[in-house]
Amino acid sequence: MNSNYLDLISFGSKGISVANYNKVREVLVNQFKAIYGSDIDLSSTSADGQWIEQQSLMINNMLQLIKQFYSNLDPREASGIYLDIISSYTNVIRRPATKSTAYVNIIGLEPEQQFTLASPLVLLDRNGDTWTCRPFKADSNGEATVLTVSDKFGPVRAQVGWIYKTVEHLSKVKITMTSDAIPGELRESDYQLRARRNNSLSMKGTTVIESIISNLLDVVGIEDVVIYNNDTSSNVSLKDGSIIKPNSIYVVIRRNENIAIDNSIIGSIIYEKKTPGIATTHLNEFNFETNEIDNLSETISGKAKQYNYPTILPVDQLVNWKEAKPINSSVPIEIKITPRNYFVSGDSEESTAMIIAKEVIEYLNKIKLSDDVNHIELLSEVLYSDPLYRGQPTYSIVSVKIDGVEGNKVNPIAYFNYSNVAITTSGSDVVITIT
Repeated sequence: MNSNYLDLISFGSKGISVANYNKVREVLVNQFKAIYGSDIDLSSTSADGQWIEQQSLMINNMLQLIKQFYSNLDPREASGIYLDIISSYTNVIRRPATKSTAYVNIIGLEPEQQFTLASPLVLLDRNGDTWTCRPFKADSNGEATVLTVSDKFGPVRAQVGWIYKTVEHLSKVKITMTSDAIPGELRESDYQLRARRNNSLSMKGTTVIESIISNLLDVVGIEDVVIYNNDTSSNVSLKDGSIIKPNSIYVVIRRNENIAIDNSIIGSIIYEKKTPGIATTHLNEFNFETNEIDNLSETISGKAKQYNYPTILPVDQLVNWKEAKPINSSVPIEIKITPRNYFVSGDSEESTAMIIAKEVIEYLNKIKLSDDVNHIELLSEVLYSDPLYRGQPTYSIVSVKIDGVEGNKVNPIAYFNYSNVAITTSGSDVVITIT
């Protein structure tokens, strides 16, 4: 549900938006003038003006903090400890920094000489970095092969011969490396953790269907995915009229119309993630005259897409899916309300009817491919869109119609992209038409 307070902070389909310092100050100045009159001195030299500047700075800092907090709820933008928490929900833990390790041969120690955690043997490399040996005990000849660990985190490199003596002067002791050191790693970055989390979601889905959906949603421009699976021995009919044959899946995607995605990207993901032998269903309808399933290129709810996955097999490996289309033009929404006290009439951005329309549009455009338009939910959206005046409603609902009917509307596996609003009057009532 979209909300906006004095244009300082708003929350809608595109996330959170906050005003900058200049906007905050402008709002406070306007509020002061509305209360004390337009002739009040609010310049930076006056006490009132200085107070407004202090309040503006404080409010601006709070708004920026809220924006930062909101951003850290999104795994695509979260950072630091916030990304750690989000990733932990999917059992992906940030990899800590590790230390480089190497094996060294040590000779010249006292027979049976022992080094412990409390008093370890520390070695030195030619760069001046120290390496601490794990606890060990020399043999009867004063020799030992020991694992030594860099005292620095990260990829400290040491080739054979690089670690060459002890920090404590032991004249008889000689150090030789048996092989190059195994470099450590830096603490996993936010970018690396985010990429590993996405990969984990796609590779470790509890089902094949979840893995396909997760991989498709990782593609920039794909906004929603639904997959229908027919694991029965008979055909299954869907809401868009398509028929899924046994042992087949029907993939439907919603794509951002402003972002081009090559068919090979989508087709490859579906082919590589689906179970071998499972067919993908073409957009189709059942032909009652021939009792056969006819493939279609396009319907009101979507377009048929196909990709021939390249393999060494002598037969085509066709991957099919449906790219959903917006159907809002064929499903008009009509809202009739009766204005009450403090109802802001007209069709401006600040009018009550336009506020209702924006809230309803946001709700409708977020409906998923697999969900129908629920009349009760739409009624609730209209009801709670009321900006209220001192807690009192500014209108009462007469009717809410979806495609001319006060009831639910079946979604034929498509989506809505409402944007047009017409505000008219019918007697004393206001009619809002959304298409």
